[in-house]
Amino acid sequence: MTYRLDGAVIDSRRVGVEVPVGMVFQPGTSGRVAAGAVIGRLSTESRNAATLASTKGTVARSRLAMLREHIGEVRAPVAGRLLLGEKPGIARDGLDVVSALSPLQTLRYQGMRFSGAADVETVVGQRRVPCRAIWLTESGESRGGSQVHCRLPDNVETVAGIPAVMTLSAPEVTGAIVVPHLYVGLDSSGSNYVVKKVAGDSVVERPVVVGVTDGVRRVIRSGVEAGDVLQMVEPQ
Repeated sequence: MTYRLDGAVIDSRRVGVEVPVGMVFQPGTSGRVAAGAVIGRLSTESRNAATLASTKGTVARSRLAMLREHIGEVRAPVAGRLLLGEKPGIARDGLDVVSALSPLQTLRYQGMRFSGAADVETVVGQRRVPCRAIWLTESGESRGGSQVHCRLPDNVETVAGIPAVMTLSAPEVTGAIVVPHLYVGLDSSGSNYVVKKVAGDSVVERPVVVGVTDGVRRVIRSGVEAGDVLQMVEPQ
């Protein structure tokens, strides 16, 4: 999945540490940190994880599996002073490209690991540069959604107020079973994701554990084998 988003360059005083919904950041240090240094860990929020683990059905199992993918070390994307609290970050002056995400784009972003790049005007003309870090902030608008920030490298000679374009790219899914989004639905209880497998002259509803989706295709973690013939699921 790739998003190309119109945005603008702004002055910024901090780089956010991305903490996915349902996860918590556990700091492992304080004060000034070097770029690339381990600053803590992401872990699942214990009460939420316990609730999901005790809930029957593949909807809960799918969500818990997605959360567990984020568990691990967090490294500082830039050097600076570690900021702790509800929204951790690193104090570091610089320039960000900021673009708006719709509520649906925000959901897609939160379910995947994106990398980013920005096309910006500089003193030598337009350049495409990698984002040193990307993170979300609230949009402040009643319609919802969010703003995504791309911290520009220090050597990019541009100024705040310049229009820019941000490109967000999710890694290509390999070694996984992927099916069209319309072939996955919910059972009558609403607690299981299901597909309809064609077995001879009959169609069998089978629960599945799912992964990320781009709105067109969906990763299937378990419940479907390569070569299975599926039927489109009618919406509930």
